[in-house]
Amino acid sequence: LSAGGDAAGVGTAVLTVPGAALTDVPRWHPDRPCLLARTVEVLPEAEPAAGAPTVHQVDLVEGYAGLRDIGSAWVAGHGPDPASGRPPVDQWQTLTVAGEPVYVRGVLDQAWHPETLIAWPSRAYRVNELRALRDLGFNTVRIHIKPEAPWVYAAADVLGLMVVYDLPCPRDLAPSGADAPWRPHWVAAADALIPRDRSHPSILWWVLFNEAWGLLDPPFWQEAEGIAFVRAQAARVRALDPGRPVEGHSPGGFSEVLDDGALPHVDTDVNSYHL
Repeated sequence: LSAGGDAAGVGTAVLTVPGAALTDVPRWHPDRPCLLARTVEVLPEAEPAAGAPTVHQVDLVEGYAGLRDIGSAWVAGHGPDPASGRPPVDQWQTLTVAGEPVYVRGVLDQAWHPETLIAWPSRAYRVNELRALRDLGFNTVRIHIKPEAPWVYAAADVLGLMVVYDLPCPRDLAPSGADAPWRPHWVAAADALIPRDRSHPSILWWVLFNEAWGLLDPPFWQEAEGIAFVRAQAARVRALDPGRPVEGHSPGGFSEVLDDGALPHVDTDVNSYHL
């Protein structure tokens, strides 16, 4: 443990854990949500000077950690085998968690409540709601365009409920030009929320925009400047969290946009469908 501080006693500390010590630690998986309890104590650095009062102050922080491994793998029989003559449309990959293929059984959570609107009536209410989704057979919840308090993601970590994380985005027909007033606010939200929440193993991937909200007027994917903006933001999110997939907008197609039912992705690692 290394630490440094100023005269006021304010500083930072970095705890380094050798990789070899984590070799046999199970990775977090929705069916096996392994979490490691941790306790950090900060003790006085030295004995008090002669005649000075003895100080028995101990700074104590308790929490947990989880090792996650999110990736992708080719589905058997659908890999890019040139000898098979298989067209790209028949080449499929699947998400993997802890090295195992995972079928995402997700539900949209819009988080409205008659009594409290977008606040939770209580912590117990919210945890029980997430537990009920897991009991119903869902392994994923897409929390809709709403950053939650960190304790909600902590509950998902414990329950083994994967989270598709919607970043806040503008309304559907909000202007999308270079001077759109929502742009700097979107960037500021991404810069604040992803570092805050990226350590939760339950978060499966980041969604930049819901459907094409904020991308429709003019259509971003038809304008070079708009395409460059979305790609830049996808790169921003990947830089903030290199270990997770990014979806530029979710879902990947809806019929009211193009005749063939496909909304072209500007930049994405996954394709999703809304039923």
